[in-house]
Amino acid sequence: MKEKHNDVYDTVKYFFPIVGEIANYNLKLFGSDLLAAVTVTMVIIPQAIAYSSLAGVNPINALLSAVYPIFIYAIFGSSKQLSVGPEALSSVLVGIAVSEVSRDTGLDQTYLASTLALIVGLFTMILAFLRAGFIDNILSGYLLTGFVTGVAILIITEQLPGLLGISYTPPVGEVSTLNKLILTGNKFYTANIPTVIVGLTNVVFLIAIQRIKKHFSPRWKFGGKYLRVLPEVFILVVIMISISAGIDLKNNFKIKILGVIDNFLIPPSAPPFNGDLIQRLLEPAIIIVIVGYIESQTVTRNFGLKNNYFPSGDRELFALGASNLVGSFFGTYVTFGSLPRSRILANAGSKTTIAGILISILVLCSILGLGPVLAFLPKPTLAAIVFVAAYNLIEWGEIFFVFKLQGWVEIFFMVSTFVITFVAPISYGIILCIIFASLIIVRHSTHLDMIILGRVPLSGRNFKFDASSLNDSTITETPSIISYRYVNIKEHPEAIIYDNLLIVGIDSPLLFYNAGSFRRSLETLLLTEKILIYKQNNSTNCLGSVGSESDVPDHSVLNVDSKSTDCVTVSELIKEAAEHGVKPTTVHDEAEDPTLNSTKTFENSISKKYAIVISFKYCTDIDSAAAHILRSIVRSFLKHNTRICLTNLHRYHRKIFENAGIIQLIGSNNVFNLLDDAVSDALGEVVPSSDEEKIETN
Repeated sequence: MKEKHNDVYDTVKYFFPIVGEIANYNLKLFGSDLLAAVTVTMVIIPQAIAYSSLAGVNPINALLSAVYPIFIYAIFGSSKQLSVGPEALSSVLVGIAVSEVSRDTGLDQTYLASTLALIVGLFTMILAFLRAGFIDNILSGYLLTGFVTGVAILIITEQLPGLLGISYTPPVGEVSTLNKLILTGNKFYTANIPTVIVGLTNVVFLIAIQRIKKHFSPRWKFGGKYLRVLPEVFILVVIMISISAGIDLKNNFKIKILGVIDNFLIPPSAPPFNGDLIQRLLEPAIIIVIVGYIESQTVTRNFGLKNNYFPSGDRELFALGASNLVGSFFGTYVTFGSLPRSRILANAGSKTTIAGILISILVLCSILGLGPVLAFLPKPTLAAIVFVAAYNLIEWGEIFFVFKLQGWVEIFFMVSTFVITFVAPISYGIILCIIFASLIIVRHSTHLDMIILGRVPLSGRNFKFDASSLNDSTITETPSIISYRYVNIKEHPEAIIYDNLLIVGIDSPLLFYNAGSFRRSLETLLLTEKILIYKQNNSTNCLGSVGSESDVPDHSVLNVDSKSTDCVTVSELIKEAAEHGVKPTTVHDEAEDPTLNSTKTFENSISKKYAIVISFKYCTDIDSAAAHILRSIVRSFLKHNTRICLTNLHRYHRKIFENAGIIQLIGSNNVFNLLDDAVSDALGEVVPSSDEEKIETN
């Protein structure tokens, strides 16, 4: 009975992580969570009001977005330091989406923002049920850095009119950041000087406090922990409200203030939801989910590692989806985790997710009691808060780091995404991000790792290998004496290669999506080795006298592994081969197998017999499509008097090859348990190079 009770408790705790938090809760944890909650509350209230302009919703809806979603996440979420609520990046994406739909349908943007939150919540929960927590890896890295930087510049540009007091009518429709910047610049002469002073002073104040906290908190032994949690946004709001109320900034200096805000609770009701709205809002919802979840999961992983807990990506998807879904019925808009607020929450000492419940209660009390006070808040102060938040989105460290490393591919992707996001509507930037990410994933998935192996004599005594130690009933060979080891000739220039024998190692799975590259990789390796051998034996420009230490071929233009197709094209290899008199012969018979493209390999103009030994030691998987292509390749080589030997076959390799007829095609005598046995047998019937030279590789 006790075991059954424990099983029920574990199940409840799995679906509601807060149950486990409550079971172990005490006054000490409550004190830490309460301090963290008070600190974050002082930050999230002015942030929510400021972000309402980005999302195109009323301030009360943004404030409620700091109540209900946080409460729901605390019940279902497992990250103790993730601060859910209104956030700059998702707010601007929401604003762009709902403004366009509102213009076409005539519906209020606030209602549409709640509809978007409903769709985001449903879609996120569907992803959770599909166990798609891995999607945070799709846009990770410098692609996301470029996109977020572009969004940050857009947010900064949109805050310039409020920051400088410019008379500005926002353009209709989705307009690029560049166009908005030009339109703002054309109206710069309308700036209000007092507003400029207030706005820029506020920006300088926020950035200065952040720099002081970052610089001095680690060095200040006694007061560092208090300096880290200093709520500069709250301090600025208190100061500016006091100044605004004291000297009447609105009437005396023509500085706009927030004004009276609705501080009533919106009764629960379903947001507008129909097929037309789903069709219009589904695409931006998917984009917001991907971007918001990636940012949230980045925070969750980082703080989880620091605090020794490991939240599940699927659970986080469900918790974030539930918070948006439930919140949409109370007038909230899309919310995800905020990295800056999460840092404040962690530094303030949050220990459990109950801190989120305390935050939602404190924000709710503030909404009901502070409405008249917030009315005096200057709008340039709100613009300054958003301006600095957007500035903090830019990952200067990552940008400088990739340029320092000269990672030109990453720089290209990052800069391309940023430029498109800057000069075109923001939706183009995220689409380009997804396209680039898809290309990168496909490229790496379809790549096949193949290497040329060379032979290195073992120093000292030989090693005796007992086949029975493999515990495989299909192996019946007697113990062998291993006299050589086989290494990648790119990494070991001392390795020996032979002019009529190619030893290849496959170091990745051989599946349907990369089987096509197996043909190309093998052809390239064959050609590469033949050019090296030909240079080794015949080139007077690259070699000294035979047998001397200068017998090192110059093949700096060649990359002697399967990745050479990325650096050296086949046409370049053909040209290189022609310069040395190496003639091509067709190895694939298109008449026999019309599905195969006409491909070329190269044989030495003197030698007539050739052998290829393929090691499958590090090939972890093979499917039927790859086996079919491999059989066609083997048949083609056999027709051209080329012997194929297979070695280091795992049990499932052997079964697939037998069913595909590959072993019957090459003969069971050409299947070996050990690579050394295969090479020795091949060299017994193939005449090796007269001089076994050392090969210098790049």
